Order: sequence, then structure tokens, then C-alpha cells
Amino acid sequence: MDRTSRGVRGLIIFLVLVTFVVTVKPIIIKYVALRWMSDQGLHPVVIEDVDFNPFLGKFRVLGVSVGLDGDSVLEIQKLSLRVDWLPLFKNRIQIESIGIQGASLSIVQIEDQLRVAGLLIPSVASGESVSGSEWQLALDSLHITDTVVNYQRPEFQRLLSISTFSLANLVQWSPDNQTSISLRADLNNQPLSVDATLQPFAPELNVDWQMALDAIDITPLAKLSGQLFDGQVDAQLRGTVVRNEAGLTELAQTGLLSLSQLEWKHASEILSVAAIEWDINSSIHIEDEANLKYSVDGPLSIQQLALASGDGPALIELQKLTSSRLQFDSVDGLDLGSLVLSQLRVNVRRAEDGQLQGMPMQTAESNDKAIDADAASLRTRWADIHIEHGRIRFSDQSVTPAFEQTLAIDSLRLGALDSEQPERAASLDIKGTIGEHSTLSTQGKLAAFSQPLALELKTEISALELPPMSSYTRDVLGYVLTSGQINTTLDLTIKQGRFEGSQSIKLSQLTVEAALDEEGNPIQIDAPVPLDTGLAMLRDGDDNISMDIPISGDMENPEFDVSSVIRQAIGKAIASASMTYLKFALQPYGAILAATNLIQDAQKQAESAALQAIEFDAGSLALGPQAQDYIPKLAKLLGARPQLTLKLCGMASEAERQIESENKDKEPEALTDAALLELARGRALAVKTEMIERHGVSAERLFVCHPAIGPERDATPRVELKL
Repeated sequence: MDRTSRGVRGLIIFLVLVTFVVTVKPIIIKYVALRWMSDQGLHPVVIEDVDFNPFLGKFRVLGVSVGLDGDSVLEIQKLSLRVDWLPLFKNRIQIESIGIQGASLSIVQIEDQLRVAGLLIPSVASGESVSGSEWQLALDSLHITDTVVNYQRPEFQRLLSISTFSLANLVQWSPDNQTSISLRADLNNQPLSVDATLQPFAPELNVDWQMALDAIDITPLAKLSGQLFDGQVDAQLRGTVVRNEAGLTELAQTGLLSLSQLEWKHASEILSVAAIEWDINSSIHIEDEANLKYSVDGPLSIQQLALASGDGPALIELQKLTSSRLQFDSVDGLDLGSLVLSQLRVNVRRAEDGQLQGMPMQTAESNDKAIDADAASLRTRWADIHIEHGRIRFSDQSVTPAFEQTLAIDSLRLGALDSEQPERAASLDIKGTIGEHSTLSTQGKLAAFSQPLALELKTEISALELPPMSSYTRDVLGYVLTSGQINTTLDLTIKQGRFEGSQSIKLSQLTVEAALDEEGNPIQIDAPVPLDTGLAMLRDGDDNISMDIPISGDMENPEFDVSSVIRQAIGKAIASASMTYLKFALQPYGAILAATNLIQDAQKQAESAALQAIEFDAGSLALGPQAQDYIPKLAKLLGARPQLTLKLCGMASEAERQIESENKDKEPEALTDAALLELARGRALAVKTEMIERHGVSAERLFVCHPAIGPERDATPRVELKL
């Protein structure tokens, strides 16, 4: 065979091989791919066309459709691949381009299992190496368009619609090469963009990135964390990631992070926030798993916060909160900077059972379990807190009638505090209005981080209307306040779990009346002095009452009762002031005032204040020198206190039974009980007559008691006086 024939035959064989490779090889590839995916349990599997040109290094697949259990897990309209064969001789795989168009990919995660396009992805065991290959990879260009990735977990589903994704210049054998990544997509129909440059194969990883999110739903993140909250996040962030050869990693990011339409639910409580904006500057420093340091810093703004419980009005409403610097640092703790709260609204509601709404009672044990030790030791500080135009509305359904009052805070300022300096007290200044016209002013110092709490306050309240306070005085004192105002100054100190202080009170034009129970009977309250009697003794010429009330107690005492403190404090104040007044008004007779009735045990308290009695000679009705001097003082007291009345209780003595006869030879006759009682009654009438006829006291203010015989044989005949 000549040379020409051999050349023709060789050409024919070459053409046949080329034809085989070009026509048959794609069919084989398609068959192998279909068979392999079927062996993986995928069905149905459809590949419309496979085109492979080994000479040009081109590979193209059209119309791929893969199903699993009746669901579509992978669809690709077009996939194209171009490879440069020459680098293969150097153990290098260089892909010039990968193009994916019109794809749909399903990723399903159940616990630790991950299925991508229906294929179960094996996990890498701890310590198992995935590197060490002598082959190296380069990818000049990856371009994905019009692709949907559907990521599913039992808790939620995320749909990522990729408009364009590109990766360029990824070269493993050129570590200093800059690789760029760009993504334009919609995450659950909300815009998402990411751009980054990095050196993935360099000894020191260095990534520069920027990201933009627009109204991304954060509800799935809440489900992952086991919480119930909704909301959206917007972000314009940029940052860097740096990791050196020793594994030390530094992450940093800056930009604006915005959260909107937030709603957090816990039991019956709902916390909602219209918007949070944080101009954030954060960093994370990772040496190893045990050494993590982080810092987040930047000014913060919160708009329209509300905390609601049940169907009633919101417990807390806040129009705006700003922090000049909200810093959270793993080393230095939490720094709130300067806080400004605008238009704070607080509704405190006390239910009929005495429990504050939204603040369920908890045992000390449950509280201890709820507090994390690390969080409890976290350093917390702020430069100052300022509340502008706040309002606290208090309603109490546990009293009858229900009580309501509003404190309007014009300004509240609390100075700097630091949990690492718990003994340091911050200045506190409050200006406000109670109700419509009463003013409140408070100055003092507060050590909020001291254990226990330490506090020094001086509070002044002016022109507070008293009738609304009847809700408390009704059950505490047995009276309702029908009119009057109070001006008061309170000095209070809380230290080492005890509070001590005093309250100066001025009551103006106060009138009271006995409170009635449901059956219309007066409510009986044990008190050292009946309130109306005590108040009558304290009124000055302008119908005002001034008194000082000492305050003390133990905040740690579980038996502590505010009503008991009020009752005892007011009772003691009235008793003390009454005695002081009477001692001076009735001198010298007030000096021996029968004060025991004012301070004795509640079970033995008298119904009225006892004054010094008017004494008589045995068997006599005549008023002696002591009565002639004492009765004018009593009349003057009654004249100065028109509300007072006086009880006149005549007393006879057992010693008066034996009355000597004018006939010395005759034995004395023993007086009967009736005669002694008549003698006692005559003495009371003698005092009443003297006060009416000689001193002008109205008979309506003088009451003669049932006469009595003193059981003591040596008792002094007298008329006892009771206010």
C-alpha cells in the first residue's frame, strides 16, 4: 500500500474517531448521568440534550429536570462549561467559564442531614481532612442568572431568587490573586446585594465586603432561636475579615443597621417597636474557640416602643429613645452613653388581688434560675438618663372605690452610674405635676447598683387634692376625705435594707366623714385617737393642720404592710401633736394629761382622749378652787376648736358611803348605790352648768355620761373629762 493510501486511511480513521467522540460521547455521558442519578433514588430524571466538544473544551447541557418523591429538586435550562486542557499536564484544572441560566435548586435540611438537589450530602467527621490533593483549581468566571434556590427547614423556608451571581479570577496556584464576588438577588421577594473581594488561597485571608438588605423578614431567625418575634431588617454594611497563618481572625463591620415592625411575644405580653436604627461599628477578635473578644459600638435610636399585656392599655409606651453611644464589649461590658427618652407613658395597674399587671409574682428560687451568672456580672454603666415629657398613670382596683392618679413628668434626670462602682450614687432630679395642678419636685441621690439599694431623697408636693385618697383612708383610717389639700415634704433614706425618714404635712381645709361598710355601718378602725377628734385638736385659726410623721421600716420584711405604717404613723403623729397642744393649752393641768390612753395597746385603746379630771371633796357637789381655775381653760379650748365636744363623767367613791351625821351621838348612815350615783351625776351637772352659764359653752357640745362608782375605796371623787 502506497503512502497516499495509508494517509487516506489514517484520515478516515481519525474522522471516524472524531465523529465518535463528537456524536457518541455526549450520548454516553447523558446515559451515565441518568443512570447515576437514578441509582441515587432521583426520579424522574430528564436531560434534553448534552453537547460535548473535547477539542474546544466545551460542555453544554440543556433542559435538565430532576424529581424526588414527586417534587422537583433541580431544574436547569442551560449549563455551559469551558475548560482549558493544557494545564492538566501540570496537575491543574483551569475552568475558563461556567454559566448557569434559568435554574431551580432545592436544598432541604432536616436536623444534621442536608439534601442538595435531592442528593444527601455526607458530613465531614471531626478531624477528617478534606485537603491534601496535589491537583489545583482555577476558575476564571462563574456566571449564574435567573436562578432560584429554595432552602427548607422544618421551622421555615427561604427563597433566594438570583438575578445575577458572578465569581471571577479564582486561582489556587496564585495566592495573591484577588477574587471578586457579586450577588444581586431577592430574598423572599426582598432585594439583597453582596459584593466582596478576597484572597481565598493566601496564607493570610483578607476579605473586603459590602452588603445591602432591604426589608428582609427576620421571622425565620426567631424560629431558629425558639423565640416568637416578627420584623424586618434593612442594612447598608461594609466590613473586612482578616485571618493570619496562626488562625487569629479579626472581623470588622460598619454601617447602618435598621430593624422595623418588630413584635416580640411572651405569654400574654407583646413588645412592639416601630423602628430601631443603629449606626454600628463592630469588631470580633478570635484567637481560638476559648478566646473570643467582641465589641459593638455606635449611636442608637428607637422609635415607638410599646409593651402590652392582655386587652388593656399598653403598660409602657415610648415615642423615642436615643443613646449617644450604645457599646457592648466582652471586656468592658455594656455602656449606654447618654440616654434620652421622649414621651414615656407608663400605666401601672394593680388588680383586685393586689398583683401588678404585667409583673407576676415570682419566687426567689425562680428568679435565681432565670438570672444567668455571666449576665449578672456584666458591667453596666451610663453617663446620664433624661426623660422628657413622661407620664405615669396609676390605677388600683384593690381598694374601694378604685383609685386613679396621673403623674406628668416634665423632666427627670439621673446622673452617671457604674455597676463596678456600686457605692457611687448618682444625682436624681424630678419635676412634675400630679393630677391637674399639684406640683412635685424631687432631688436626691441613688445608688442603683448597691446591694441592697441605697437612696436619699427629698420630695416636695404642693396643693394635692385629698378626696381621691379616700380610697385608702376608708379602709386604713375608717374615714373618707370630703375636701382638702395637702402640702408635704418627705425626707427619706434607704440604707442596708431599712428606710428611715420623716414627713412634714400641712392639711388645708380638710373635712372628713365616717366611712360606711356595705351594710351602712361605720367602719371600726383601732386608732390611738379618733381621727375627727385628733384633727379637731390640731386645726389652727385658719382651719389648717400641720404635723410631722416619722417613717421607718424594713424593706426585707415579708410582713411589711404599708397600710399599717400609714395608720400607725398618722395615729402617733396625731396623738403626739394632740398631747403637745393640750399640755400648753391647759397649763398647768395639761402637764399631767392622761396620755396613756393615747399610746396603749390597740386592744385597750379608749374611744376618746382623756384630760385631767376635776376633783371634788367627799360628799360634796361644790366646785373647788382647782375647778374655778381649770374650767375657763376648758371653755377657751372649746371656743378655739369648734369641732370638739366634751364628755363629763361623774364618779363617786366607795369611801363616800359613810357620811357623818350632824348629830354626833348618832351613827353615820351608809349611802346606797343609788345615792352615790346621784351624787356622781350631780357633780357632772355642776360642771356643765358652770361651763354653760358662766363661760358660754353651748349645751350641745357638753355630754353627761352615765354616772359610776369607783371600785377603789380610796378613789378620788371627780368628774372625768373626755374629748
